Amino acid sequence: MEDGQYIRLAAEVGLLTRNIQIQSDISCKGRLLVGSFRKSSREEFSGVLQLINVEIQNFGSPLFSSIELTNVSAGSWIISSTLHQSCGGGIHAMSSHGITLKDNIVFNTTGHGMDLEGQAYSLSNNLVVLMTQPAWSTDWVAGIKVNQAKDIKLRGNIVAGSERLGFHILGQRCSSLEALWSDNVAHSSLHGLHLYKESELGNCTSISGFLAFKNFDYGAMLHVENSVEIENITLVDNIIGLLVIVYVSSVQQSSIENVQIVLRNSVIVATSSSFDCIQDRVKPCSANLTLTDRAPSNPRGGRVGILWPIFTSEPNRWPQEPWHKVRNGHAISGIMKLQGVTFSSFVKSCYSDDLDICILPTAENTGIIHPITAERTKMLKIKDKNKFYFPPLPSRKDLEALVCPESDCESPRKFLFKDLDGRALGLPSPVSVFPKTEAEWTGSFFNTGTFREEQKCAYRSLIQGYICKQTDHVILILDNDDATWATRKIYPVVSVTGGFVDTFSSVSTLLNANNVNTPCFTSGSIFYSILPTREITKVCFVDQTPQVLRFFLLGNKSTSKLLLAVFYHELQSPHVFLGESFIPPTPVQSISSLLNESIGSNYFSIMENILYVVLQGEKPIEIHSGVSIHLALTVMFPVLEKGWEIMILERLTDFLQVTQDKIRFIHDMPGNEATLKAIADYRAKRKRNCPTVPCASHYRVGQRRPLMMEMSSYRFPAPTSMETVSKVLVLEIGDLPTVRSTGLIPSLSSNELQNLAHQIITAQQTGVLENVLNMTVGALLVTQSKGVTGYRNTSNFKIGNLIYIRPYTLSVLVQPSNGEVGKVLPEQPQLIFLDKQNRRIESLGPPSEPWAISVSLEETSDSVLKGCTLAKTQDGYVSFSNLAVLISGSNWHFIFTVTSPPGANFTARSRPFAVLPVTRSERSTIILAVSLCSMVSWLALCCLVCCWFKKNKSRKVKNEEISESQTDDQKNHIHVSSKHQGSQVETEKEDPIAEEDMRMKVMLGKLNELPHQSLNGVSRRKVSRRAVQEEGGSREGAAVPAPTVTSVTSHRHTCALSPSVQQTYMQETRGWKEAQEQLLRYQLAGQDQLLLLCPDLRQERQQLQDQSQLGKDSGSLGLSQEKKASCGATEAFCLHSVHAEAIHEQL
Repeated sequence: MEDGQYIRLAAEVGLLTRNIQIQSDISCKGRLLVGSFRKSSREEFSGVLQLINVEIQNFGSPLFSSIELTNVSAGSWIISSTLHQSCGGGIHAMSSHGITLKDNIVFNTTGHGMDLEGQAYSLSNNLVVLMTQPAWSTDWVAGIKVNQAKDIKLRGNIVAGSERLGFHILGQRCSSLEALWSDNVAHSSLHGLHLYKESELGNCTSISGFLAFKNFDYGAMLHVENSVEIENITLVDNIIGLLVIVYVSSVQQSSIENVQIVLRNSVIVATSSSFDCIQDRVKPCSANLTLTDRAPSNPRGGRVGILWPIFTSEPNRWPQEPWHKVRNGHAISGIMKLQGVTFSSFVKSCYSDDLDICILPTAENTGIIHPITAERTKMLKIKDKNKFYFPPLPSRKDLEALVCPESDCESPRKFLFKDLDGRALGLPSPVSVFPKTEAEWTGSFFNTGTFREEQKCAYRSLIQGYICKQTDHVILILDNDDATWATRKIYPVVSVTGGFVDTFSSVSTLLNANNVNTPCFTSGSIFYSILPTREITKVCFVDQTPQVLRFFLLGNKSTSKLLLAVFYHELQSPHVFLGESFIPPTPVQSISSLLNESIGSNYFSIMENILYVVLQGEKPIEIHSGVSIHLALTVMFPVLEKGWEIMILERLTDFLQVTQDKIRFIHDMPGNEATLKAIADYRAKRKRNCPTVPCASHYRVGQRRPLMMEMSSYRFPAPTSMETVSKVLVLEIGDLPTVRSTGLIPSLSSNELQNLAHQIITAQQTGVLENVLNMTVGALLVTQSKGVTGYRNTSNFKIGNLIYIRPYTLSVLVQPSNGEVGKVLPEQPQLIFLDKQNRRIESLGPPSEPWAISVSLEETSDSVLKGCTLAKTQDGYVSFSNLAVLISGSNWHFIFTVTSPPGANFTARSRPFAVLPVTRSERSTIILAVSLCSMVSWLALCCLVCCWFKKNKSRKVKNEEISESQTDDQKNHIHVSSKHQGSQVETEKEDPIAEEDMRMKVMLGKLNELPHQSLNGVSRRKVSRRAVQEEGGSREGAAVPAPTVTSVTSHRHTCALSPSVQQTYMQETRGWKEAQEQLLRYQLAGQDQLLLLCPDLRQERQQLQDQSQLGKDSGSLGLSQEKKASCGATEAFCLHSVHAEAIHEQL
C-alpha cells in the first residue's frame, strides 16, 4: 500500500493424501459417528475420536456429514487429517465441547465444511476449500460455521471457494481480554465473513482477526444485535467491503438505546495491484440463484469500501427480503466510529468510467441515517470524487410518478460524515461532509438546505455534497409518543438556522409489507436533520405541535451544545425532562445566554410562543406540553404590595375551588391590552418565526424570495403614571409536571378544566373577577390545549386566542320599524355590546356557550310576540329575526334582556314603533268600491245607447236647430270624447265633498313625491288628477281617484241621470274616497300592500273577491296579473302586492 503496509493475497495448496485412508466401498453411504449411549442399567458410554494423519474419502450422505460428533466431551481431536469428496457435509459436532481441530484439510463437500455447535472448540490452521450448496437446504452453505458455538478459538483458518459463505460466525464478547481470533482468511465466496441475527453475547459483540478478499458481494456482512466492535480486519477487492446492520431488539417506546459500531485498526482496499479485471470479475455459478440477495451496486460502477450502516428495531426478514434491506421501527441512538482505519487504492477500476467509493450511502435505507465519525483515519492518495458519493436529488418528474404525493414536500435523506481530527480529509478539524439537500420547493428562499458558512464550505459536484472545514454538525432526531400524531398531517417539519431553511427528513415504512418494491411510503412519527452546534435552530410544525416530543443528538461530543427553539401555536408552559428528572424553566436575560447553561435548561418566550431548550452530548430530552389552560390578564395595581402574587393565587383558588398546586404563575410583565393582543396573535408570531413552506406545485413557479426572519421586537409599554401599575399576568391551571416514566397523569379531567375556563370567562365579563381579585381587570386571554377542548371536535368554532373584555353597555344598533298585526316587521332589531370606550366587544362567553338575549314586548304577555325571541351573540352582535306583533298599537317598545349567563344584568329598550291593524272593513270597502265602479260603468253604457237612439231621431230636424241645440249643450254640459277608442270621463266637484277632496290632494301630493319605479313588473306612478287629464283615458296603469259623475254626454246629445241615481252614486263615491284615504295611509306607513288604478275591471270583480279571500288565508296578497286593455269610459281599482323592502326604500 501507499504507506508501506504489505497485505499477503495468495492461493492455497493442500495435500489430500495421508498414510491412513478411510473410504466407503459404496459412495455416499458411509459416515463416522461418535457419541454416547446409555444401557438399561443406566450405565453410560461416551465415545472419543482422535484422528491424526488420516484421509477420509467418499463418506457422508445428503442428510449427514462425513464425521458426526454428538455429546462428545473434551479429549477428542482431529489433527493433520483430510476429508474430501464428501456427499454431505464435512465435520459436524453437536452438543459437544472441548474438541480440537488443527491443520486439517476439508475439500469438495456438499454442505458445510465444518459445522460446530457447542462450546470451547479450538480451530487453528485449517484449510476448507470448495463447498457447494445442497439443493435441499435453504440455509446458505459455509466453509466454517460456528454461529452456534461459544467460547471458540479461531486462528489461522482459511476458507476458499465456498459457494455462499466463508465464515458464518457468532462473534465474541467485547469484555474478553484475550485475543481468541486472528489471521483467518476468507476469499472467493459471496460473503467472506457472515454474521446474522445472533443474540447470545449481550450488549456488545466483538469481531477481529479476519482477511476477506475477492468476495463477490461482501467482504463482511454483519447483522448484529446491539453494539459491535470490529478490529484488525482487512477487506480487499470486494464488491462491498463492509456492511453492518445493528438490530436493537430491546428498544421500547419510552426508552432509547445508545448503540455504536466501532471499526478499529483495520484496512480497506478497493482495487489491489493483483486484481485481474478478467478473471476476478467472473460471476460465480450461484449468481443467478442468489440474484434477489445481490449486494447494492455502486452507481459509479466500481467497488465500495463501507456501505452506510443501518440501525433498526425491526430485524431483517431474509429470505423474503435481501440482506441489506430492513424495516424501520423506533428511533435508535446509533453511530459508527472509524478509529485508525486506512482506505487505500480507491481508483478507477477496470473501466474508464468506474469509480471506487470509500463510503457510499445505502439507497434502500428509508430510516434514520446515522452519522459516521472518523479519528486517526487515513485516505491514502484518494481523490475527493472517490471518497464519497451522495445520490442526486429526485427530479420533479420522478416525484410526480410516485403514488404518494406527500413525499413531494419531504427533504431527501441526509448523511453526515465527520472527520474529528481532520486526518482523513486533510483539512482543519472538525470537518463535516453532507449532501446537497436543496429540494425544489425551497426555491422560494435564498438560503436553503443544511446550514453552512460560505467561507468554510465548498461544494463538490462530483460527490453531490459539501465539505466544510472547522464546522461541527450533528444529527438531531425528533421522536414522539403522541398516539394521534401519526394520523395527522405533520410534514413538513421546518427548521430555521441562521437564515437557512430546511425540512426534516422523515422515517418512512413500506405500506405493503408483501411488496418491497412499492414506491409509496407512509410517514411515521420520527424525523431527523443535520444541524450545526453552538447555533439556535427553530423547529416549526405545519399543524399543532405534538404534546410529547423527544429530541436527541447523534455524533455529538459531550461538550458540544445546541440551542433548540420549538414553536407552539398557542400559549404553553412545556415541561422538560432529562431522564427521570424534571428541569424547571431558567430565567434568562438573553436567549443566547442559555448556551452557557447545562443540558436541559429551558425558557418559554410568552411573546414568541417558543420554547428554548439546551441539548448537549447524546442524552435525550423529553418535552411534555400537558393538558392545562392558560390565563393572561391585564390588571391595574394602585400600589405594588409585597406578596401580591400569593394574594392573587389564594383568591383564585378560593374562587375556583381547587387546590393551590393546580394554579401557578408562569410569567408577569408590564403591559396592557395591546400586549395581550400581541400574545394572542399566533399568526403574526408564526409569520415572524416560521417560514411558510409551499408544497403545491404552483408555488414553485416564480422568482426566489428572501426569508424575512424578524426577531421579536415587541416592547413593553411603560406605566402611564406612578400611582398605578399595569401588568400582564400569565397563569397556568393544571396538574404539576411528573417524572417521565409515569407521564402526566391528570387529576383534573378535561371536562373540569373546560368548566374552569368557562367559569373564569364568565366571571371576567360579568365583573365577578374584579371583585374576587379586588383589582381592576382590563382584558382576559384564555388558551386551552387540545386535550381540554376536544382536539378532534373543534372545527365548528374558534377555540383559543380570544380576548375577553367586560361589557358595560347593551345598545340597540338597528331599531324596529312599524308594521302590521301578525306580520314580520320589515326592520328587525339588532343590538351590540360595548366596552368602556364604546368599542364593540367581539367575544362574549366561551365559543361553545355565547351569551343569550331575549326580547319581549313592553307591558304585554309573551303570547303577543311571535318569532325568534331568543338570540345569541356573534362577534359582538345580537340579531333577531321573524319578530311579529299580534296586537295593534302606536307606541310599542321592545325590551331586551340578557338571560345567559346568570349574573349578566344588561337590558335595553327600543324606540317606539307602531303596529297597524288589518280589519275586514278595509277589504269590504275595497270590494264595495270596485262593485260601485262596475255599476256606474253599466249605467254609463245604458246612457250611451239611449243617446244613440235620440241622435237618429234628431236627424230630421233642421240644421239651424241642430246648431242651436248643440251650442246650448256645450254651455251646460261636459262632453265625453271617443277619440282614443273610448269615452273621456270628466269629474265635476260637488260642494258636499269639497273638503274631503282637499284632504285627498294633500295625501296624494305626498305620494307624488315618490320616484317612478317598476316593481315586479308593476309600474308605480305619481298619482294626481292632472296626470290623468294629460294622459287621457286610454293609457294603461294611470292612477287617478274615482270620478264624481253627474252626466255622460255624447257628441250631439245629453243623457241626464235621474236624481236617485245621482244620489246613490254620490254615496258610493264617498265610500270610495274613505277606502282610498285608508290605503294611502298604509302606503305612507311603509306596508307591503300598494293600491294602483288600472283600467277596465268590469269583468274582474269575481277574481278580486277570490284574491281577497286568498290573501286572508296566506297573510299576503299575490301579485295579480296585469290586463292589456285600454281604459274606457270607466276606471276601477287593481290591487297589487310588492315587496316590503322595495316599498320601504320608496317611502
